[in-house]
Amino acid sequence: MFNFRRRAKNRWLKYYSKSRWPIIVDIASVFTVFGLLVLFLSLYFYNPQILIGPNYQKDKPIKPDDSYVIDLDNPPLETKMVFKNLSLNESNRVAQLEVELNNNSPLEIKDLKIRITSVNNNLSLRDIYPELDEIEGVKFINNNELIINSLNTEEQKKILLNLQFFWSDFGGKKANLKIETEYIIKDQLIKKFTIIESPIIESQLEARAIMLYTGNNGDKLGLGPIPPIVGLPTNYWLFFEVNNFGDVKNVIMTGHLPLGVNFTDRHSLLDGGFSYDSDNRLIIWRLDEIKDGEDGLRLGVELQFIPEESQINSSPNLIENIEYFAKDPYSGRTLSGTIGSINTNLPDDRFNKNLGEIKASEEY
Repeated sequence: MFNFRRRAKNRWLKYYSKSRWPIIVDIASVFTVFGLLVLFLSLYFYNPQILIGPNYQKDKPIKPDDSYVIDLDNPPLETKMVFKNLSLNESNRVAQLEVELNNNSPLEIKDLKIRITSVNNNLSLRDIYPELDEIEGVKFINNNELIINSLNTEEQKKILLNLQFFWSDFGGKKANLKIETEYIIKDQLIKKFTIIESPIIESQLEARAIMLYTGNNGDKLGLGPIPPIVGLPTNYWLFFEVNNFGDVKNVIMTGHLPLGVNFTDRHSLLDGGFSYDSDNRLIIWRLDEIKDGEDGLRLGVELQFIPEESQINSSPNLIENIEYFAKDPYSGRTLSGTIGSINTNLPDDRFNKNLGEIKASEEY
């Protein structure tokens, strides 16, 4: 078993007692070993590439530009867009859109542009403006585009926008909106587009009332003299028509007959239900429901007018206060409108237009 004292004593008797040089050599060797150890540790901690290799870096921060790789399948900009109001109507054509932008990268996003357009030709986006007077770092141009100067590393920004829409012959449905974004990151231009749906546009109902003596194809519908003559009956045909965009329900169209004009009990009905309130002289057409895209809905009613002497040289009304009502099944709002009155001048009769002035019987 190793005995340090005995080995040291033997070495002393054998070497150190005879000469000083072995002592000097051993002491120098010990200091040399300690010196080499200190040098090795110094090199390792302060300049390790000498020992390990030229590519070794310890505790040196890596720049984001050096390590970040843009993945187009998972782009650095995350966008979320949600409409706060679910429907639009004729009295409210502005939708609020909440836009949330997230920079999920370790780099700054610069010159961010967002453009919003409608894909449907019957619905257009007229203007985009912020809910607040202005938003720091956001600029609005060309009515439907906004520019954000920059988004810092992992920055989140929320913007509340007002989108003003205009539509024609469109209702009861949503439209697709195209969202185009482009921005610069790591000196690269990134472009992307997505599709979101607009709020639902309230259904539209249009109604028409026409009075004819002669049909558009030249067929004679009425009876009696044209122009009307005092004391002689002249028969006309009144037609109610409705057109809708989007589903509607509980449709009612009415018109009031003035004195001297009477319902002959003849009518033509393709859809819905017809009734005549003789006490109130009211023509009523009802339809429980009209689906989007239905057309050709029409009611025809024969009316008889007998002019009086007090009406000579005038063009009296044949029907007055024409109104229509319906309900939007989505919003529950009432859709309504008025048409007004139709007189003996028959504005929709191409053959007898403006021939409605009452004549005295002596003139014929």
